Amino acid sequence: MRKGIEVTLSGSVINRQKFQWQSTINFTSHHRYYKELDSVYSPKNPWTEPGMRMDTYLDNYWLRDPPAT
Repeated sequence: MRKGIEVTLSGSVINRQKFQWQSTINFTSHHRYYKELDSVYSPKNPWTEPGMRMDTYLDNYWLRDPPAT
């Protein structure tokens, strides 16, 4: 399931006889959500449930001490 909004604004910023500058600005807020999950093949994670967003970012980041010399 998808929910969101997208807005596009375009126009001529500068319009001279020998120079023309056109610009387009785009804003989007778009998310995908789980609607139904297969009980056999879906992972058993807290963020993988019906109604939760699909764009979950996970990262394992460790800081290590430099080796002793």
